[in-house]
Amino acid sequence: MVRLYGKNFVTIREAARELGISTTPLVYAIRRKELKVYGIVGTSYLIDLNEAQAWKARNYSEEHAERVRQRWERQKRKRKRSKAS
Repeated sequence: MVRLYGKNFVTIREAARELGISTTPLVYAIRRKELKVYGIVGTSYLIDLNEAQAWKARNYSEEHAERVRQRWERQKRKRKRSKAS
């Protein structure tokens, strides 16, 4: 965590850990310009932790995320069965 100008900046991985979600939704939010990138450290983006928390409160649905996880698992099992045949 980097603190500058009264804001806490974290990498996407640190933000995901803090928010209890995976990095994928955060990356998609950055691509859709819903989250602003304030800098780059190595190969990692720096985002404002407070903005990420506000984004999660506005946009992230645990129920939707669970449905997506279940769909991915069904597709994964289906691919395994088709390879085994």
